[in-house]
Amino acid sequence: MVHCRCSTTSHSQSAVAIKHPCQAGDREHAHIGIEEIIEALARADRRALESYLIRLMQHSIKWRVQPERRSPGEPPPSAVLLHAMAQEARLCNLKSHSLFH
Repeated sequence: MVHCRCSTTSHSQSAVAIKHPCQAGDREHAHIGIEEIIEALARADRRALESYLIRLMQHSIKWRVQPERRSPGEPPPSAVLLHAMAQEARLCNLKSHSLFH
């Protein structure tokens, strides 16, 4: 049985672990391993997005509180926020789709 423990191994190590059930024709265990990798990648994306949004909020607060430190013609961070919202939608899409649906 494949248990990738994707939170403690690299994604490439997990993929190698899934290779054996695939070669043996064990679709059930290969499916489980692939689902674990998808969930691990979604968690990694979620952490990256969370970190990005924190930096964006920090920038937004500084932009409002310290106008004298802005670059000439610097736009408000709202355009960056729209990009972050698009990334969030992409992350939700990743989680809701699977290779075996």
